[in-house]
Amino acid sequence: MARRKCPVCGSKRWRKEATSGLITCSEGHVMQGYRNETKEVTELGPHLMRKRTLKSNRKKKEKQSMADPNLYRGERGRFLYFQSQQLILRMQVEALTKLWKLPPEFETICRDLWTLHLQMLEDLPDPVPLLFRHEEDRSVDEGSSGAKPGSSKSKESDDEKDSETGSDSSSSSSSSSSSSSSSSEDEGENENSEMAKLMRAAEEVPSSSSEEDDDASDDADEDEGEGENEDTENVQPRPVRQKKKRWNRTHDSPATNIAILVLACWTIRVPIMYMDFIRLIESYELPYLDPLRLLPNALIEHLTKNNIQAMSPYGPPSSRHLHAIASRLAKRCHENFAIHTPEMNAAPLLWRAVRCLCGTPTLYGFSKQLAVVLSIPNTLHYSLSNDILGRSRRDPKWHKTDNVPVEVALVSVVILLMKIVYGLDGRPRYPRWKNDPSFSLPKLSAVLEAIRKSEKSEDLSKASIASANRSPALLHFDDSMLDQYIDFCQTVLLPRGDQAAGPSFLQEYFPVEDLEGDEEVLPPSTQFVSELPESPMPAVEQTKNRSNLYCGQDYTIFSSDDVFGELPEDFETVVKRAARWTGVEDQYICKTIENYERRLVRWWDRIERDEKRAEAVDSELEMESSDEEN
Repeated sequence: MARRKCPVCGSKRWRKEATSGLITCSEGHVMQGYRNETKEVTELGPHLMRKRTLKSNRKKKEKQSMADPNLYRGERGRFLYFQSQQLILRMQVEALTKLWKLPPEFETICRDLWTLHLQMLEDLPDPVPLLFRHEEDRSVDEGSSGAKPGSSKSKESDDEKDSETGSDSSSSSSSSSSSSSSSSEDEGENENSEMAKLMRAAEEVPSSSSEEDDDASDDADEDEGEGENEDTENVQPRPVRQKKKRWNRTHDSPATNIAILVLACWTIRVPIMYMDFIRLIESYELPYLDPLRLLPNALIEHLTKNNIQAMSPYGPPSSRHLHAIASRLAKRCHENFAIHTPEMNAAPLLWRAVRCLCGTPTLYGFSKQLAVVLSIPNTLHYSLSNDILGRSRRDPKWHKTDNVPVEVALVSVVILLMKIVYGLDGRPRYPRWKNDPSFSLPKLSAVLEAIRKSEKSEDLSKASIASANRSPALLHFDDSMLDQYIDFCQTVLLPRGDQAAGPSFLQEYFPVEDLEGDEEVLPPSTQFVSELPESPMPAVEQTKNRSNLYCGQDYTIFSSDDVFGELPEDFETVVKRAARWTGVEDQYICKTIENYERRLVRWWDRIERDEKRAEAVDSELEMESSDEEN
């Protein structure tokens, strides 16, 4: 608004009142001849023009993807991931067959287990080769007749059909209006009926059953009449956005291949333990770590970074993780396909557990009897073993610790027997009777000294050099250990012969000559075997000395839940040796031993109660027989 003077006072300062909308000067004089217009429309006239929005048929420019077309993603990438895992599994089977001299049936069993494993996965991709299917879909999309329902071509064709039907309906309606002679009242009734039908259709909830849809269509046909055929628009629900599938890497990880190898060894009754596979993985004799150097370039160039990360673990799997995957696989094979995994060949594995703790054949025999008393299962999963024979229906059919690895259960039984014989609490035990079989066992000091020697020899072995957890310092290496370390570095750093296109950096500047003969790999049952201790148990002391403790006397059960508790030195030495041999934690071994000890106490109490009952019954029978004689 142009600034002008007030005709009364000459002021140029104007303001507009919010309530009335009048413009007044600073002195309060109202400006005359000012009109305030608003865009608010209260009544619409008959000549108002309305604009109708039309949908443009222009094609929107598709956003160009910045992704690398050479990388396979989605279902195609997942298919390539399983294809790579299958190739690695074949390499593992071949390497394990050569190392342990397994029969050719081992490869057949691994193939069948791999097939069963794939069938039990939930998000398995289509078995049809996705490469050819992708090419077929692309050729169909390029054709003129291959328009998809949601494409722009299909929409154009639908619009053309709608326009044709609209013209036909308009012509039919014009002809019917010219020929009809209905009155205005009939038209008003028809409009009201149509409005009522639309209101009912809006209030009704759509049902999934086909019967309700048929009933609704029949009612609509009866209301419309025989001569009326009008097209109604169907209300389509909103398309539901599908969430992206997140792959569960737990059951299709590289550790699953090792679990398949474990299950195949159980099937052919090979007495193996999980640490046998872990040692081979750490020494790069079994393909697992850094598998990309083993795969062909035709597969590597199509793998995404997520698949590469999933296929390249940082280290070997733990024993407990392998047991969880292998036991689950054995359980599901039994439930889905009725394939029963046989029991472990426990006798050789129990002997390995006894030799791990530098035991003798006498300790092996006692441990075998104690394992039978404790009802230790020799299966991968407790559901595959027979139920425990209980006295009543309330008795459990399986124990809480029945699903531990078999080697952990067996070595826990051996330690439990050593606690009964030696005590392992710093106080010596002596045999009570002259014919006590514990006389054939060696002294505790000799056993502990043999365990320490075996620990030192294992620290200087090739397996400890390859291990990341127990590798000694290079300053303590001798000439033989340095040679083993150089051989290990050559295996890890240099590529394979068929993968090396040309001389690598290490081969060019640090050439390594091939050795004349390869070192023979010992079977797992003969690794880290120490000499038998020869010192026998001391003779029986005089019974008059009451301070002496006998075997099994003053037995102590150490609680594994006591975080601040300290174990005796002898017991801790034995537990650490067993934990290192099985590849589990010390607390896990202590927990298993505690459960077996409490189970043994319950068994002993039950035996004593049965003996007392038998004695009571015998005394009653004797009294009855004496009364009859009198």
